[in-house]
This record gives sequence, structure tokens and C-alpha cells, in this order.
Amino acid sequence: MLTPIQKFSPSLQTSHSQFATPLQMKTILYVEDDEHDVFFLKRAFRTQAPELRIENVTSVADAIEYLGGQRESANRKEFPFPDLVISDVTIPGGSGFELVRWIRQKPECSKLPVIPLTGTAEELQVEHAQASGADFCLEKSIDFQALLAKIHKLLESRPN
Repeated sequence: MLTPIQKFSPSLQTSHSQFATPLQMKTILYVEDDEHDVFFLKRAFRTQAPELRIENVTSVADAIEYLGGQRESANRKEFPFPDLVISDVTIPGGSGFELVRWIRQKPECSKLPVIPLTGTAEELQVEHAQASGADFCLEKSIDFQALLAKIHKLLESRPN
């Protein structure tokens, strides 16, 4: 369930970024329970990629509910189906890898790009991410520009 703090919709009419032209407004579902990580990622998007809308949920169950259009996320005008999912690997109710596997098994979600974020992108974590069906696995402390580049690569290659 989304809390008022988790709902974020930056004003796009007056904001521009270097990526605004090739992309229309896109929605990213960010599955993260650490409020500091959420704050910093949202701030980075607001200043460097305002054409990307961030919807935050804090658990695997909430992500599945959002993706399934249940409860308040049934209102797709207010809570659009995401164009991409970013998930912490360690989240309540399961793992980011379990969420990726769930997404890949659902026909309506199977093509959805997914990027798990991990504390350390060790080879074992990257292999686990690939085995679960993730598009990329990145370290949480990675430079935001690298994450943004991966996001735009996935969004540009995804059919509308």
C-alpha cells in the first residue's frame, strides 16, 4: 500500500532534462523499504530525469499488488502500470530476485524490464539476477548516471 510520502509525481510542465525529448512520461515502480534510499533516488530523478515518474512500494506483496492493479493501484490514471521495475534485492516479504521470477511468470508483466539493486554487485549476485530473469543487476552505491543510462537503454528498447 502506498503512503502519501511514497506517492511522487514531479511537475513535468516546466522541467527538462537531456533525456526528455526521446522519451514520453514513463513510470518506474521502485520496490524499496529504506526511506533514505527512496528519498535520495527520488531526489536524483526529480533533478536529473523529471520525465520519469517514481512510484514506491515497500515489499514484494505491495509490488505484486501494484502490478496486478489491486486496491488503490486499480486506478491506473493515478497509478499507471510501470514501464520498468527497480527493486532492492533484500526487501520485506521475499527478495528482489523472487519478485523478478514472479514478474517473468505473469504474461501481462513478462516483458517488463527489471533492475535489481544489491549492496554489492558480486559475481554470485549478478548470476542470481540473470538466472531470475533480470535485465541488469546493479550495486546500490553505483553512480546515479550509470543507473539512469541503464534505465534509458531499457526504456528506449521497449515497444510502447
